[in-house]
Amino acid sequence: MQAIAAGDAVVLQRVDAGYEPGIPVVKGVSAKFKTGQISAVLGVNGAGKSTLMKAVAGLVSVYSGHIIMNGTDVTGSNATTLAKRGLSYVPQTHDVFGAMTVDENLKMGGYILPKAKARERAAAVMDILPQLKALRSRRAETLSGGERKMVAIGRALVAEPRVLIVDEPTAGLSPDAGRRVLGDVLPRLKGLGVAVIAVEQRVKDALAVADWCHVLVAGRIALSCPAHQARNDEMLGAVMLGGSPADWPAKAEEPPS
Repeated sequence: MQAIAAGDAVVLQRVDAGYEPGIPVVKGVSAKFKTGQISAVLGVNGAGKSTLMKAVAGLVSVYSGHIIMNGTDVTGSNATTLAKRGLSYVPQTHDVFGAMTVDENLKMGGYILPKAKARERAAAVMDILPQLKALRSRRAETLSGGERKMVAIGRALVAEPRVLIVDEPTAGLSPDAGRRVLGDVLPRLKGLGVAVIAVEQRVKDALAVADWCHVLVAGRIALSCPAHQARNDEMLGAVMLGGSPADWPAKAEEPPS
């Protein structure tokens, strides 16, 4: 069992999770995600990345193992309970309310807060992401893909999360828009002391901003190491090209406190 240290925002201990009982997609995953760091979760399509994050967010069943968030065992908790404990989740799709304005979208992020507090937090988020101020009166459905993703992330921030999971933040975006989301928006959140967990397909761009990376193959952790190390790791290249985990031993480390 992994020891829990100061700064451990989320600790996974041998987690099995999935959609159908008895058929785990995620198998025996142990990993740590640190406060004030960006952790990239990488892997080819079907590796189990999104399923793992949905398990952390209370959106799929956890069959065994433990999920510890900020020192508390939250295994089996639902999404609303986790939101109240400081976790926000931005899905890959359907991440904004298209008919609502940007301002209304942000306020919806404070559904667990008193209305006055939600308004206050929405204004604070526009200071964190000032690009949203010019868009505040526009309906989300009229925005570009990059702008919508920024609204979705901003809405998640309204609840003042301690843990923010962003699933495929660059999906469907142009290369430039994707790099702005990864290289501009996510580092700002890290600076606020949030544990940022980003599931991402654009490996090079993700590793350029991440502090740590976890690589999944067939539902298991195959590689866990500092992002700068992974940029030059031949094993990472083998994984992303579809290499079998049976070809080499899993290499896992723990992020420093």
